[in-house]
Amino acid sequence: MQRGLRPTVQIHPYVDKLEALLEAIPDGVVKIDTVGRLQRANVTAQRLLTRIASLPLEDILRPDQVATLRARDVRGHLLTAETVPVARILRGEVLSGQGAPIIRFPITDGQELYLQISGAPLQNELAQLTGGVVILRDMTEYMQRRRYLEEMLLQGVIEQRRLREREERAYRIATLVPESSYPYQLRVAGHTIECVWTTEIFSRITGYSQAEVNAVGWFDESLYHPNDHPAVQARRQALLAGVSDVQEWRLLTKAGEVRWLRDSCHPVADETSGIFHFYGAVHDITRHKEEQDQIHQLSQQLSTIFAAITDCVVVYDREGHLLQMNRAAQDLGVFAVQSDYQALPLARRAQLLQLHDGRNALSLEQTPAYRVLHGESLKGSQAMDIFVCGLDGSQVCLNVTGAPLRDISDEIVGAVLIFRDVTARRQQEQRTQHALDALLAMAEALVHSNEQITFPDDVADQAAYISKQQVIQHLLMLVRDLLSGQRTLILTMDDSTQRFTPVAVAGFAPEQEEVFRVEIAQTCLSAYFSTETCELLLAGEAMLADMEDRPATNLPTYGISHMLVAPLYIAEHTLGVLIMDYPTNDQEYPVHEALTLLKAVGKLAAVVIERERLIHARIIAQARALSEGEANRQKDEFLHMVSHELRNPLATIKASIQLTRRQLQNFTTGSHNDDLLEQIESMLDRGERQVAVESRLIGDLLDGSRIQADQLKLQVKLCNLLDVVRNVIADLQTGNTSRVIQIIEPMDEDMIPVVADVERIGQVLTHYLANAMKYSPADKAITLQFQLDGQNVRVTISDEGPGILQELQTRIWEHFYQVPGRIVYSGSAGLGLGLSICQTIIRQHYGQVGVESRPGQGAAFWFTLPLARV
Repeated sequence: MQRGLRPTVQIHPYVDKLEALLEAIPDGVVKIDTVGRLQRANVTAQRLLTRIASLPLEDILRPDQVATLRARDVRGHLLTAETVPVARILRGEVLSGQGAPIIRFPITDGQELYLQISGAPLQNELAQLTGGVVILRDMTEYMQRRRYLEEMLLQGVIEQRRLREREERAYRIATLVPESSYPYQLRVAGHTIECVWTTEIFSRITGYSQAEVNAVGWFDESLYHPNDHPAVQARRQALLAGVSDVQEWRLLTKAGEVRWLRDSCHPVADETSGIFHFYGAVHDITRHKEEQDQIHQLSQQLSTIFAAITDCVVVYDREGHLLQMNRAAQDLGVFAVQSDYQALPLARRAQLLQLHDGRNALSLEQTPAYRVLHGESLKGSQAMDIFVCGLDGSQVCLNVTGAPLRDISDEIVGAVLIFRDVTARRQQEQRTQHALDALLAMAEALVHSNEQITFPDDVADQAAYISKQQVIQHLLMLVRDLLSGQRTLILTMDDSTQRFTPVAVAGFAPEQEEVFRVEIAQTCLSAYFSTETCELLLAGEAMLADMEDRPATNLPTYGISHMLVAPLYIAEHTLGVLIMDYPTNDQEYPVHEALTLLKAVGKLAAVVIERERLIHARIIAQARALSEGEANRQKDEFLHMVSHELRNPLATIKASIQLTRRQLQNFTTGSHNDDLLEQIESMLDRGERQVAVESRLIGDLLDGSRIQADQLKLQVKLCNLLDVVRNVIADLQTGNTSRVIQIIEPMDEDMIPVVADVERIGQVLTHYLANAMKYSPADKAITLQFQLDGQNVRVTISDEGPGILQELQTRIWEHFYQVPGRIVYSGSAGLGLGLSICQTIIRQHYGQVGVESRPGQGAAFWFTLPLARV
């Protein structure tokens, strides 16, 4: 959002992308502080606020300032500093939906500006008010259209009432004023019809004298409108047949005017002559016909307007029966849920529509039709939003306004209700609010991630800080909830090969996620997307992809048919992709909106990943500086330790060889040959053991070197872990038969199948057991036991030595580390490489290592291996 104010929080530059998205929202979005002072506002909000008053934008929403603008609600009530919506929000109220008032502001050009003001308070982690978010929606055009429609309907009702009054007045005048009618007598003799007498009113109406009409013929067609000639012929036939007749026709007066006449006649037969005398009366109904034409024209106009209104208009009688509805109401499909719907009582119709306000079902007294038929007017702030069940079972949201219809005595005779389908608007509002909340949450997460100003000095703490990637996972869950995706993932890519590396995954079962992470790391961008799609992604464009079109059709889809793909795009560079499954049916967000949101989230994720990379680079630089001094110190200690550890066995071997040589000389001259042979054998055994120690030390050094160069290779095969353990213990006890090693094997198990390098696992067991012998008294037993959990086997070797302090239990796995001051009961302390080598071997077997110990209570070293499926 743009605003010439100092921001309260320093936001990362890339969050401008988010603010650009907020600028696209058609409503005004404003953030205020605890006294209503404007802190941030988008362009729409600034435009609306500048129309209200010339005050500084910072102060225009303050409750005391709004009260000076003479703003009113839709009922016309003047707002005070306590009743303005901003004050209500700052008191902790949430204004949304029906609770969001529409406020009328007088503006500088003499017009009025209607704003619907919604919003919510903002709180910090301590639930303290820190301000609020205010949404401003321009409702001016909407209110003007509604007012115009209500005026048109009212005008139509007034015109209908006036026409009825004119018709009644014309009828009374026609019956009371004799000048509008005249009587006559006709004589019919054979085929001759002549007028016997009439009044002078006849001449006054027609302009003809009685003699003139008799001369041309009373029913001569030239006297009548051509369209009425059939009626004239019908009258002639009735007179000749001697029957009564009533006709309405248009007579052409002598002056050329057209006069509508209603002519009724009745025969009286002369019994003596057989001649019929017809007595009749003629009423001049010209004015009545003109009024009927006006009524018809007005009715046509109203019908046209009624049909052309895009809102649904429904007319009810006093009992609530449907009298009329326009085409829009018929097309909506909610007013005809069954064939006899219009004839049903109001209560039954409301029950069929399943009316509710979004939370609770409406009682009969709460329905709009009932309220209007009982005198309420639903307009302005009294208009209500209701939900009805359509023919297809879907929920339709309707905004309802209406007013009662009254007769001339002001009695309610019916009601007119206007229903506007606002389902799309309500869904758009919900989507907009949902997207705004999610984007604000993402921005908040990004801001909080940038609040890390200082870094821990300890390298291990720094590595833990980086590996968490909490912000990435948080963004992933937010976008998944926002777009209702089932599976969502963030993958980074190698710049040269475009090979994927999974960073965050959501929506997979644990076992499926494990398989996915392994398989996806072996694929690249071009395996799932065409060349054109790859180019668009690398250019920063988001898109909807069909998995059926993937180039490598043999790759698994993990149940995804269509996916939304957005690049992690930053500084014209694509770090990876953000992917979410997107079923093509029943989606809250249209594709273009979903892609826009996903693209924005992809950029936020790219910012976080790039930030993590920079932090990592900084920590690596810090660690490198620290490690150089530590490496020099460890090198000196290592050289001293190696020279000592390697010199001792060599000195022993040298002394044994020298003594053996002397004994051999004595053997040739001495007489106690048996004792000499026994001494020589003992010295040779001692030398052999020292050679073994020397070999083990050199082996540890070689293995440590291979691990540093990442060249420690395994030769794995299916084997029985029980046999491996038994062989290792047998070898150890060959040279030390007095040491007790107790094996606790699992019951009813003669085989523990694992896929492993037998020699390397034997090396781990040997080192664990050798340490247990070395650091525990010789008279104490050593225990080896197995634990199976269905997926892994855990091997634990326990001794009864002095134990290890808690703070040292992580350091003993480091290269060259030895516990200071630890008692060695047998053998030498070694180089400090054994446990580090064991950890590497077990991890290469996809297992784990650990130790459980308390000072004075011994130590239990353990490792786990995955069980093989046989």
